[in-house]
Amino acid sequence: MLLWQAMRVTYPQVKWLFGDYGVRGPNTAEDVISPNTNGKIRHTIGQSYYIVRGHSVQQPGKGAQMYKLAKTVVDSIHYMGKDFSWGDARILACSKEEFKGNSTDWIAIDTSHHMAWVVAEVEEFELKTTASVVSV
Repeated sequence: MLLWQAMRVTYPQVKWLFGDYGVRGPNTAEDVISPNTNGKIRHTIGQSYYIVRGHSVQQPGKGAQMYKLAKTVVDSIHYMGKDFSWGDARILACSKEEFKGNSTDWIAIDTSHHMAWVVAEVEEFELKTTASVVSV
């Protein structure tokens, strides 16, 4: 994001496109069984991530730890509200113990928030850049 923003300012006549990955790299193996997978929520925030991490899903509490992790995100200053993205609505539902999901669900939830964040960040940057050019 920082590189794209610098290129947009330095070369405003070029229509630079922005591309991004989700919250999990594209080269991870899907068929590897990991008995020590831990509960986690990866929540994109300004220039970083807010990661709430639990314990191995093999330990007592297993997937139910997601209720507490989701509540931690919802209670944080980083939570954008249920209307920000589908993922944010699912985090809120989990914090209310309406659903806990599995690791695949949480990749989708985290990615939903991430993509909504990135689109909003690009849009805000473009509006500010356009406004500064217009006001000159």
